[in-house]
Formats: sequence, C-alpha cells, structure tokens
Amino acid sequence: MTPRQRRTLTASFALPLTLALTGGLAATSSAAPADDWSTEQPADARKGATAAGAAALEVAPAPARAGVAEAAAAPTASVAISDCFVLDSFGTTEISGTLTADSAAATTFSLTDSFGDVYDVDVPAGQTYVFSYVEDWGPTTVEVRVGTTLLASRSRDVPDCTPTTVSSTYGKDEIIRWSTRGYGDFVSTLTDGNTELLGYWDPNVEADIVVPVEIDGQRGDEFMVYDSVSGRQTFYGFDFVDGPFVISDRQWSKGWDVVKPIQLDGDALSELVVYNSVTGRQVLVNLFSNGTTGTYSDRQWSRGWDVVEPIQLDADAQSELVVYNSVTGRQVLVNLFSNGNTGTYSDRQWSRGWDTVEPIQLDSDRLSELVVYNSVTGRQVLVNLFSNGNTGTFSDRQWSRGWDVVTAVESDNTALSELAVYNSVTGRHVLVDLKAGGGTGTYLDTFWGRGWSDAVRINFDGD
Repeated sequence: MTPRQRRTLTASFALPLTLALTGGLAATSSAAPADDWSTEQPADARKGATAAGAAALEVAPAPARAGVAEAAAAPTASVAISDCFVLDSFGTTEISGTLTADSAAATTFSLTDSFGDVYDVDVPAGQTYVFSYVEDWGPTTVEVRVGTTLLASRSRDVPDCTPTTVSSTYGKDEIIRWSTRGYGDFVSTLTDGNTELLGYWDPNVEADIVVPVEIDGQRGDEFMVYDSVSGRQTFYGFDFVDGPFVISDRQWSKGWDVVKPIQLDGDALSELVVYNSVTGRQVLVNLFSNGTTGTYSDRQWSRGWDVVEPIQLDADAQSELVVYNSVTGRQVLVNLFSNGNTGTYSDRQWSRGWDTVEPIQLDSDRLSELVVYNSVTGRQVLVNLFSNGNTGTFSDRQWSRGWDVVTAVESDNTALSELAVYNSVTGRHVLVDLKAGGGTGTYLDTFWGRGWSDAVRINFDGD
C-alpha cells in the first residue's frame, strides 16, 4: 500500500478486560489467559520501547486562605503517564499511561488534547485502565482532569518523549464509519490492530445503508449510500488525496432495508441484492461503471427476513445467500443464478434472537464461515458452512452484551478475517483475532467515540 497522503488526529483508550469463564467478554480489570482475546499488551510493550517507570501524579489540596471556606477534598484518583514517543517524521506522537479510579467511587477522567477536544473515560471504583493517545502533526499536549482538577499533563517537548520505531504497516482493508445523523469518516487498518484516520465524510444525507461495491473494474472499491426514508441512492469513488467523490446520485424507491453486494455472473464486478422486509419484495440489480443500474429479476419473497448476507458456499465465483428471521428463527441458504433465478440449498430452524450474522474467513479454503451474535444475551457462535447446506459449530462462547456493530475486516494481510466489534453507547471498540479452531484473541481494545451507527470494510486501493 502506498503511504497515506493525509494524516490527522487519532485517539484510543485501551481498557484491559478479561473473559468470562466461558471465554466471552467481561468488564473487569484483572489479567486474562494468554489465548483469550481480552489479553491486552501493556502500554510500554512495543518494539524499541523501555518502561519509563513514572510514578502516579496526584494533586494535593491547596492550603485554605484566611476567610475562605476549606475546599472539598481533592480526588484520590490518579494518573501515571509512563511513555511518550515521537513515532515518525511527521511528528506523530503517542502518549500513554494509566488511569486509576477513586477507591470508593467510579471516576470519570477527562482527557483534553491540543485541539481542545475532550475525551471522557469512565473507570469503575478502584480499577486501573490503560490509555493510549496518538496525535498527528502540530504540538502534542495531553491534560488529564477529574472535574476541574488537573491531575497530569504531558507535552511532546519534554526530554523523555523520545523517537521510536514502530513495526506496524498498513493492513489490507479500510473501514467506513458513519452515523445516520449524516456524517462519517474513513480509517485505515494497521497490522498491529490500530487504525489511522484518512479523512472525514459528509454525505449530506441521513443514510442508513453504506456498502462497498466494484463497478468499474479498476483497482480499488467504490461505495454506495442509500437512505431508506427518502430513497436517495448515491455511488461514490474515493481518492486518497481528495477523499470521496460522487459518481452518480439517483432516486430509488423507499423502504429497502437490505442492500448487499454480490457476485452473480463471475465477472468480478458487483451486483446487488435489495430487499424490503415489510413488503417482501426482492430485486437482483446490475451495476454499471457510470453509476446506472439495471434489473436482473424482481421477485416476491416472504416478509420479515432481517438478515440477508452474501456468502461463498462452494468453489465457483458466484455468491450464495444466508437469510435469517430473528423473530421466528428460520434460516435459509439460497443459491443465486446468473439469470436472476434463486434456489434453496437448505431451510432450517435456528434459535431466535441473533442480531448479527456476519460472513468471515476462518481458514484458508476461501469458503465462508459465519459469526453469529445476540447482543441481548451476549452469546456468540462461530459456524461452519458446508456445500450441501448443512452447518456445524466451531465454538459457542459468551461475550459481553451490547455490541451493535460486528463486522469482518482483514487487517494483518493473512487473508483470514478479524472482527471489528463496537458498542455505540460506550464507544468501546475491540479488534478480535479469529483462530481456525474457533478460538479468539485480542489485537487491540480501544475507544472509537460514541454514536457511530455502523461500520463496514472496504478496500479502496485494491491491495
């Protein structure tokens, strides 16, 4: 991948958590087994780094002045800034350390950066969280407060903020994050699990569907944005210098709640399956390089499918579909034909309530597996798929509840999937390593910020 020509602010907070006994995610701060995906590297465990051994910085209460009532006791919460690195010739700087909450009460730490932006981190009583803050360009300064009390600050200009060599390189995929409130951004994955912000995106529409597509046969993906309320549909290209640009902007009918890219004819260009779960209407759509569309077929399916995902079930170049109804538990594997017809591999009964069914690559055979997850119960299963329509289980685990984004990415250039999982309420994001036997591990546990509606993988540069 060529070097990025845009660099900007990124920030992350690494929260060391453990897995429950069944291997799922649990919000505690004790150490986890090495093979579980909660395992967190300490802030100073990086190539070329040495522990600074900084002591916790606390603020003692100032002496009371005559005639002035004594101020409330200073918080017992503390901050230890252990490392400061200048990472590259651009001046990218990482400042990291730990946040320790008051022993008797949960503590909210406020981190203020050089731009005046404030990031809040909530730490349970008596627990210690690791934080890592990265800023590109300009003078980097980090201040950490509890309420109005300054507990610690660190600038890049202090003597112990030293250059270091980071071994991470760019991963294969990029990620589009967006909010239905009408804004989004683009980030690049890095092989160490981090992400780098490429730029911001204002689609001027409160889009609820964003999908990657390949419409021109050239290296790198395009993407499509659709708003099911207004029916507005837009194709975008992407340039690493100038950002996204519009290929076409059209009016579709309203109400499609599924739009997914598929391979229908083996030409490496995308087609789409679109579906309205209220009416049951399903259309297979052809895409052209100028942003226009055509129809392969227009059919009536049953209503209520809330999952329709493209998969690779056999060795040909055409997609199949997994469709699922979370209310009834019915699950069907669907065959697609180049003339727009469909057929059924299998029709089965799954348990109800899965709100994520995400295709993944768990081994090197290039056929799909699935990760299924229930955000209410926290149950997570890795599922094997067979060409005759049968399914099997790699693993059945307990994760923490509340992840509302679970999307497959390829960040380490191994051709196997990782998972980007995200909680829009807390802002917590974990990049999960998937292992062929069904186990999981953690690349990184970070803070993405609250309020993203969804995130999807895309490959802008075709690597």
